[in-house]
Amino acid sequence: MPRLKVSIGEIPLFAQANNANPQTLEAVLKHLPIEGEANLWGQEAYFYIGFDIAQENAKKEPLVLGEIAFWPEGSRIVIFWGKTPMSTESNSVAYFPVNVFAQLEKVEKEKLDAIPENERIKIGLAE
Repeated sequence: MPRLKVSIGEIPLFAQANNANPQTLEAVLKHLPIEGEANLWGQEAYFYIGFDIAQENAKKEPLVLGEIAFWPEGSRIVIFWGKTPMSTESNSVAYFPVNVFAQLEKVEKEKLDAIPENERIKIGLAE
C-alpha cells in the first residue's frame, strides 16, 4: 500500500493507505496531488476536492483517531484526530458516512488542534 504525505500548512504528516475501501483509494490515488482549504469541525479537518466517489463501506463510527476518509455527500477529504461535535466519547464520529482509505502514522493532536480555518491541506505520495 502506498505511503502518503499530508501537508497541513507547515505541518508535514505521513499516512499509510489501506485497503478498507479499494475503489475509494484507487480514485484518490489517481487524482494525487490533491489540495484545498481546511474547514474545521471539532478535531476534524475537511476540504473540497472537486470529484465524486460513491459510498463504499461507508461509516459514521467508530472512527479510529488519525483516519483519513472521503465524504461522498460533500466531495471532501476528511482527517479525524479526536472528538467532533457528534462524539459522546473521545472517538471521532462523522456527520455523514465516510469511506476510510488511509491512517496517519502519528497523530500529533497539539499540532492539529492549532490548525487555523482555511489552512492549506495537500495530500500526495510520500517520497
